[in-house]
Amino acid sequence: MWANKETEAFIDWARHFNANKGGAVRFYGLDIYSLFDSIDAVLTNLDKIKPPLAEKARAQYACFDPYGRDEQQYMNSLFEWPEGCKAQAIKVLHDLRRKHFEIRTEEDEDVVMDIVQNAKIAVGAEKYYRSVMFGKSPDSWNVRDTHMIDTLDMLLGHTPNKSGAIVWAHNTHIGDYRATSMMKEGTVNLGGLARERYGEDAVALVGFGTHRGSVIASNKWGGRVQKMTVPAAKEGTFDDLFHRITIAGSLPNQYYLVFRAVGTAEQKEEGKVVNLKELAKWRGQRAIGVVYTPSTERWGNYVPTQLSKRYDAFIFVDLSEALRPLAHLERYEDLTEIPESWPMGV
Repeated sequence: MWANKETEAFIDWARHFNANKGGAVRFYGLDIYSLFDSIDAVLTNLDKIKPPLAEKARAQYACFDPYGRDEQQYMNSLFEWPEGCKAQAIKVLHDLRRKHFEIRTEEDEDVVMDIVQNAKIAVGAEKYYRSVMFGKSPDSWNVRDTHMIDTLDMLLGHTPNKSGAIVWAHNTHIGDYRATSMMKEGTVNLGGLARERYGEDAVALVGFGTHRGSVIASNKWGGRVQKMTVPAAKEGTFDDLFHRITIAGSLPNQYYLVFRAVGTAEQKEEGKVVNLKELAKWRGQRAIGVVYTPSTERWGNYVPTQLSKRYDAFIFVDLSEALRPLAHLERYEDLTEIPESWPMGV
């Protein structure tokens, strides 16, 4: 998701801003797909600042060694050994929490935060893979998004001067789950949880849609990064509706609408609010994740949605263009000119 030139440009901007303006713009991840990388981060940092604690953690994390840094192997092992390494991952986190104040007073607070957070990720990732194998349909998703909101909570408490945060995620994570079919399925998400936890006036949820264009994704988890053609939106969906509005109104290729102004009274006054009953009706809205199959999307990629309740604002790009992968990516393939005939990805 982040290995693209657009993210690289933002990181360069943030680096120069921090150097020249004395700012503190930071860039963090929220997800839990880094079990073994997070274990490495815990051990590497502890080796530098608390070698005895590193050895204790290494002894616990050795439980994961037989799986060769392969999450799929670990998940498969749970059928024969259901207890897995859950207790060991939790033990490391508990030990770090007990020593947290002692370490924090001696070392850089950012380093300590990084150690503890990566230990939390190891616990969360283990719980996620366990829920994939043994949980009900929404359980693994809910583990991820609950971890995301808890991580955001931690970061907001860690930022100087009580700064805010801009969170970049797919629509399915950002748009309030209570205004989609996710609610009936028992699925929660980051955007809805943020509204519940911080209050609706403290959160602005911004959605994104397109009629057609291109996107970088993969046809399976861990697969090659591919530039794919996004076909014209399914008729009757919000993505199709905005395309027809764009054509009929001779609107520009990209624009945004505000459904609900948030913030202070002054900020609300400045916002131009669109209040259209049509946008509160139930329609499908396209969802494109890291795994995507354009040839079959019309049967499975549209989420029943009340758009003006799901988001506070909505950005629409009629003809969109894919992000540009970094040149060093070896597993990248441009398929925009190739028929979309690969197997379905989920």
